[in-house]
Amino acid sequence: EVLTDWSRQLARFLILLVLGAGLLSSAGLLIWRQVKALRAVEKSSREALEYERGQLKALIQTIPELIWLKDPAGVYLACNPAFARFLGRQEAEIVGHRDEEFASPEVIAAYRDHDREAAEVGRPVVRKEWVTYAGRSDPVLLATTKMPMHGPDDRLIGVLGISHDITEIHRAEQVLANQNDILESLVAQRTAELARAKRDAETAREQAQAASRAKSAFLANMSHEIRTPLNAITGMVHLIRRSGLRKEQADKLGKIEAAGNHLLETINAILDLSKIEAGKLTLDRAPLRVDALLTAISAILGERAQEKGIALVVEAPTISDPLLGDATRLQQALLNYAANAIKFTEQGQVLVRAVNIAETNDQVTLRFEVVDTGVGIAADVLPRLFSAFEQADSSTARKYGGSGLGLAITRHVAELMGGSAGAGSEPGRGSTFWFTAVLDRMALGDGAPAVLAHEAAEQTLLRDHAGKRVLLVDDEPINLQIAAMFLEDAGLVVDTASDGQEALERAAAGTYDVVLMDMQMPVMDGLEATRRLRRLAGCADLPVLAMTANAFAEDRARCTAAGMNDFILKPTKPEVLFATLLKWLSGASTPAGRR
Repeated sequence: EVLTDWSRQLARFLILLVLGAGLLSSAGLLIWRQVKALRAVEKSSREALEYERGQLKALIQTIPELIWLKDPAGVYLACNPAFARFLGRQEAEIVGHRDEEFASPEVIAAYRDHDREAAEVGRPVVRKEWVTYAGRSDPVLLATTKMPMHGPDDRLIGVLGISHDITEIHRAEQVLANQNDILESLVAQRTAELARAKRDAETAREQAQAASRAKSAFLANMSHEIRTPLNAITGMVHLIRRSGLRKEQADKLGKIEAAGNHLLETINAILDLSKIEAGKLTLDRAPLRVDALLTAISAILGERAQEKGIALVVEAPTISDPLLGDATRLQQALLNYAANAIKFTEQGQVLVRAVNIAETNDQVTLRFEVVDTGVGIAADVLPRLFSAFEQADSSTARKYGGSGLGLAITRHVAELMGGSAGAGSEPGRGSTFWFTAVLDRMALGDGAPAVLAHEAAEQTLLRDHAGKRVLLVDDEPINLQIAAMFLEDAGLVVDTASDGQEALERAAAGTYDVVLMDMQMPVMDGLEATRRLRRLAGCADLPVLAMTANAFAEDRARCTAAGMNDFILKPTKPEVLFATLLKWLSGASTPAGRR
């Protein structure tokens, strides 16, 4: 039994031993397998690391930039072939050595300073430096970047340097800079030239403006100087005619009047041309009737044509609606044509007509023609007839007079009216002068058509305004006398003053219904006198009418700005004077200026 029990225990031990041995064998196998796997991983990692190192080394070896690594003491730890070629050495001759063996003290000092700066600031530092490769004489410009290299414990291992050749970039920059300097120089030169051109243009413009102002002042002054005596001539002619004349006296007086009118037409043409050249000729837009316009031409020139024994024929178009336009300028253009036609026609007729050549609901285009049977014009002369100061015969011995301005003015007037002008002629068989104009149809509310001829306002003044008082201001005694006689013949009571100061004194002491004021006078001119007159008690609304030889639009504007109500141009036609006075004397139920 005892043996049996021991046997059982031994068998149990053996079994456990066998079992334990099996477990140990399994554990050992597992450990062995783990160790084998770790060795394989280590080998693989080593191989991968070696591969990566090989790739990195190949990359560094092929990079054209100069690459090197120094320790903190300045000893080279590594470099690439490009750096070795730069120094003219083998890599083995560089690694483990210092700069003192390869460079001059000045260069070494610069290298050390760059290394120190990179190590101290702890970031890449870039410097540019001119250096010379080994075996070469020409320097190159390198942009060198140095940066500190630290180990895992943040300990400074050394300084890594990378240099890039920027010589060509630098040269390109220099070329670009030079080109930029040249461009800037050219720009500065061109700017200076433009500035000089601008100054020259401004100077030329100022000179042109000064010349224009001088021309305008000269024309205005000449107009005033010519119109002032003309006013006396024409005024005296009118007064003499009123007194009754014998036929011989009337004939001589007519010649004086014709000469005065011719002189007036000439100065008016010069002024018109001056306005055209300055772009200041403007057109009125008022109701008119073409048939009345042509009838007026016949009335004005009929006697002249009759004296030469030629027929003056007028043909008007059939236009039911009144039109809007500048009747005065249309009449002026037709008078230029028709007067010339009569002048150059010895026998036959002069035909004045208007033809409707196009129309719309709003506008009518008319062609005005003057056809004569006169001497005609050569074909080579026609193209220049409408230029200023041009005539078919410009010789001093020409048979016919004229300034050569009328046709040029007619052409400009036609162009302002949206049309054109021209002529056709054949020597010995007559001429046809024409111009076109675009006129608007008159709409409701535009007013009645203008009447070209003035009504006899003198009789209306005598009937309705006799005894009303007029202050007449003019520094020319003859003009003052003539105007006073006209006014007195119309039943008006006239006081006179020879300058603006005297006019103010009379206005302050008396009561007037209207003032006729000259512009240019000594002591005080008419403009200043009008401005002061408006400040007098009871004179704010007193009608002040400019009666002056200043004929420019600027003169009208100055008169208006000074407070004048209307403008009468000298030489003064009696019918215009009376019509203007009638308008202002009839304009208020209570005469202006009553106190």
